[in-house]
Amino acid sequence: MKSNIEKILTLWNNTGLLENAKNKLSLALCLETQKRYNENTPDMSATLRRLTIPLLVRMLTGSKAATRNNFINYFDEGETPKTHIFKSKLLTFNGDLQAEADYCAKLAESMTAELDNLFKDKMHNDIIFKGLDCLKDGTIIMHYN
Repeated sequence: MKSNIEKILTLWNNTGLLENAKNKLSLALCLETQKRYNENTPDMSATLRRLTIPLLVRMLTGSKAATRNNFINYFDEGETPKTHIFKSKLLTFNGDLQAEADYCAKLAESMTAELDNLFKDKMHNDIIFKGLDCLKDGTIIMHYN
């Protein structure tokens, strides 16, 4: 019988989103965490809800910090998370999916650079990813421990 973690890895692997990941388990756990966060945050904007999964895939497959560390989550409540406030703000595109996809690519690039800077001093650490969200003014934030 498969463990919960093995099931999560299999489910996310079947989506094809883990293809470029150096650490497939790490990315799968973070994607599952974000999926659960989205489901439990009813007031999250529709745009952010659409972008969180592709943002995470792009960020964690392109991040030096994610290569040097383990971004994980074992779905326990644990301690109160820290919050990183990204310089980026969420924009909306009123149905223009191509513009939104282009924006997601640029947003992921800038957020990856910030993520790498945030964890530049960390190596071989477990970073407990708790989810991406945004403030009322559209500023994107990340919860982590």
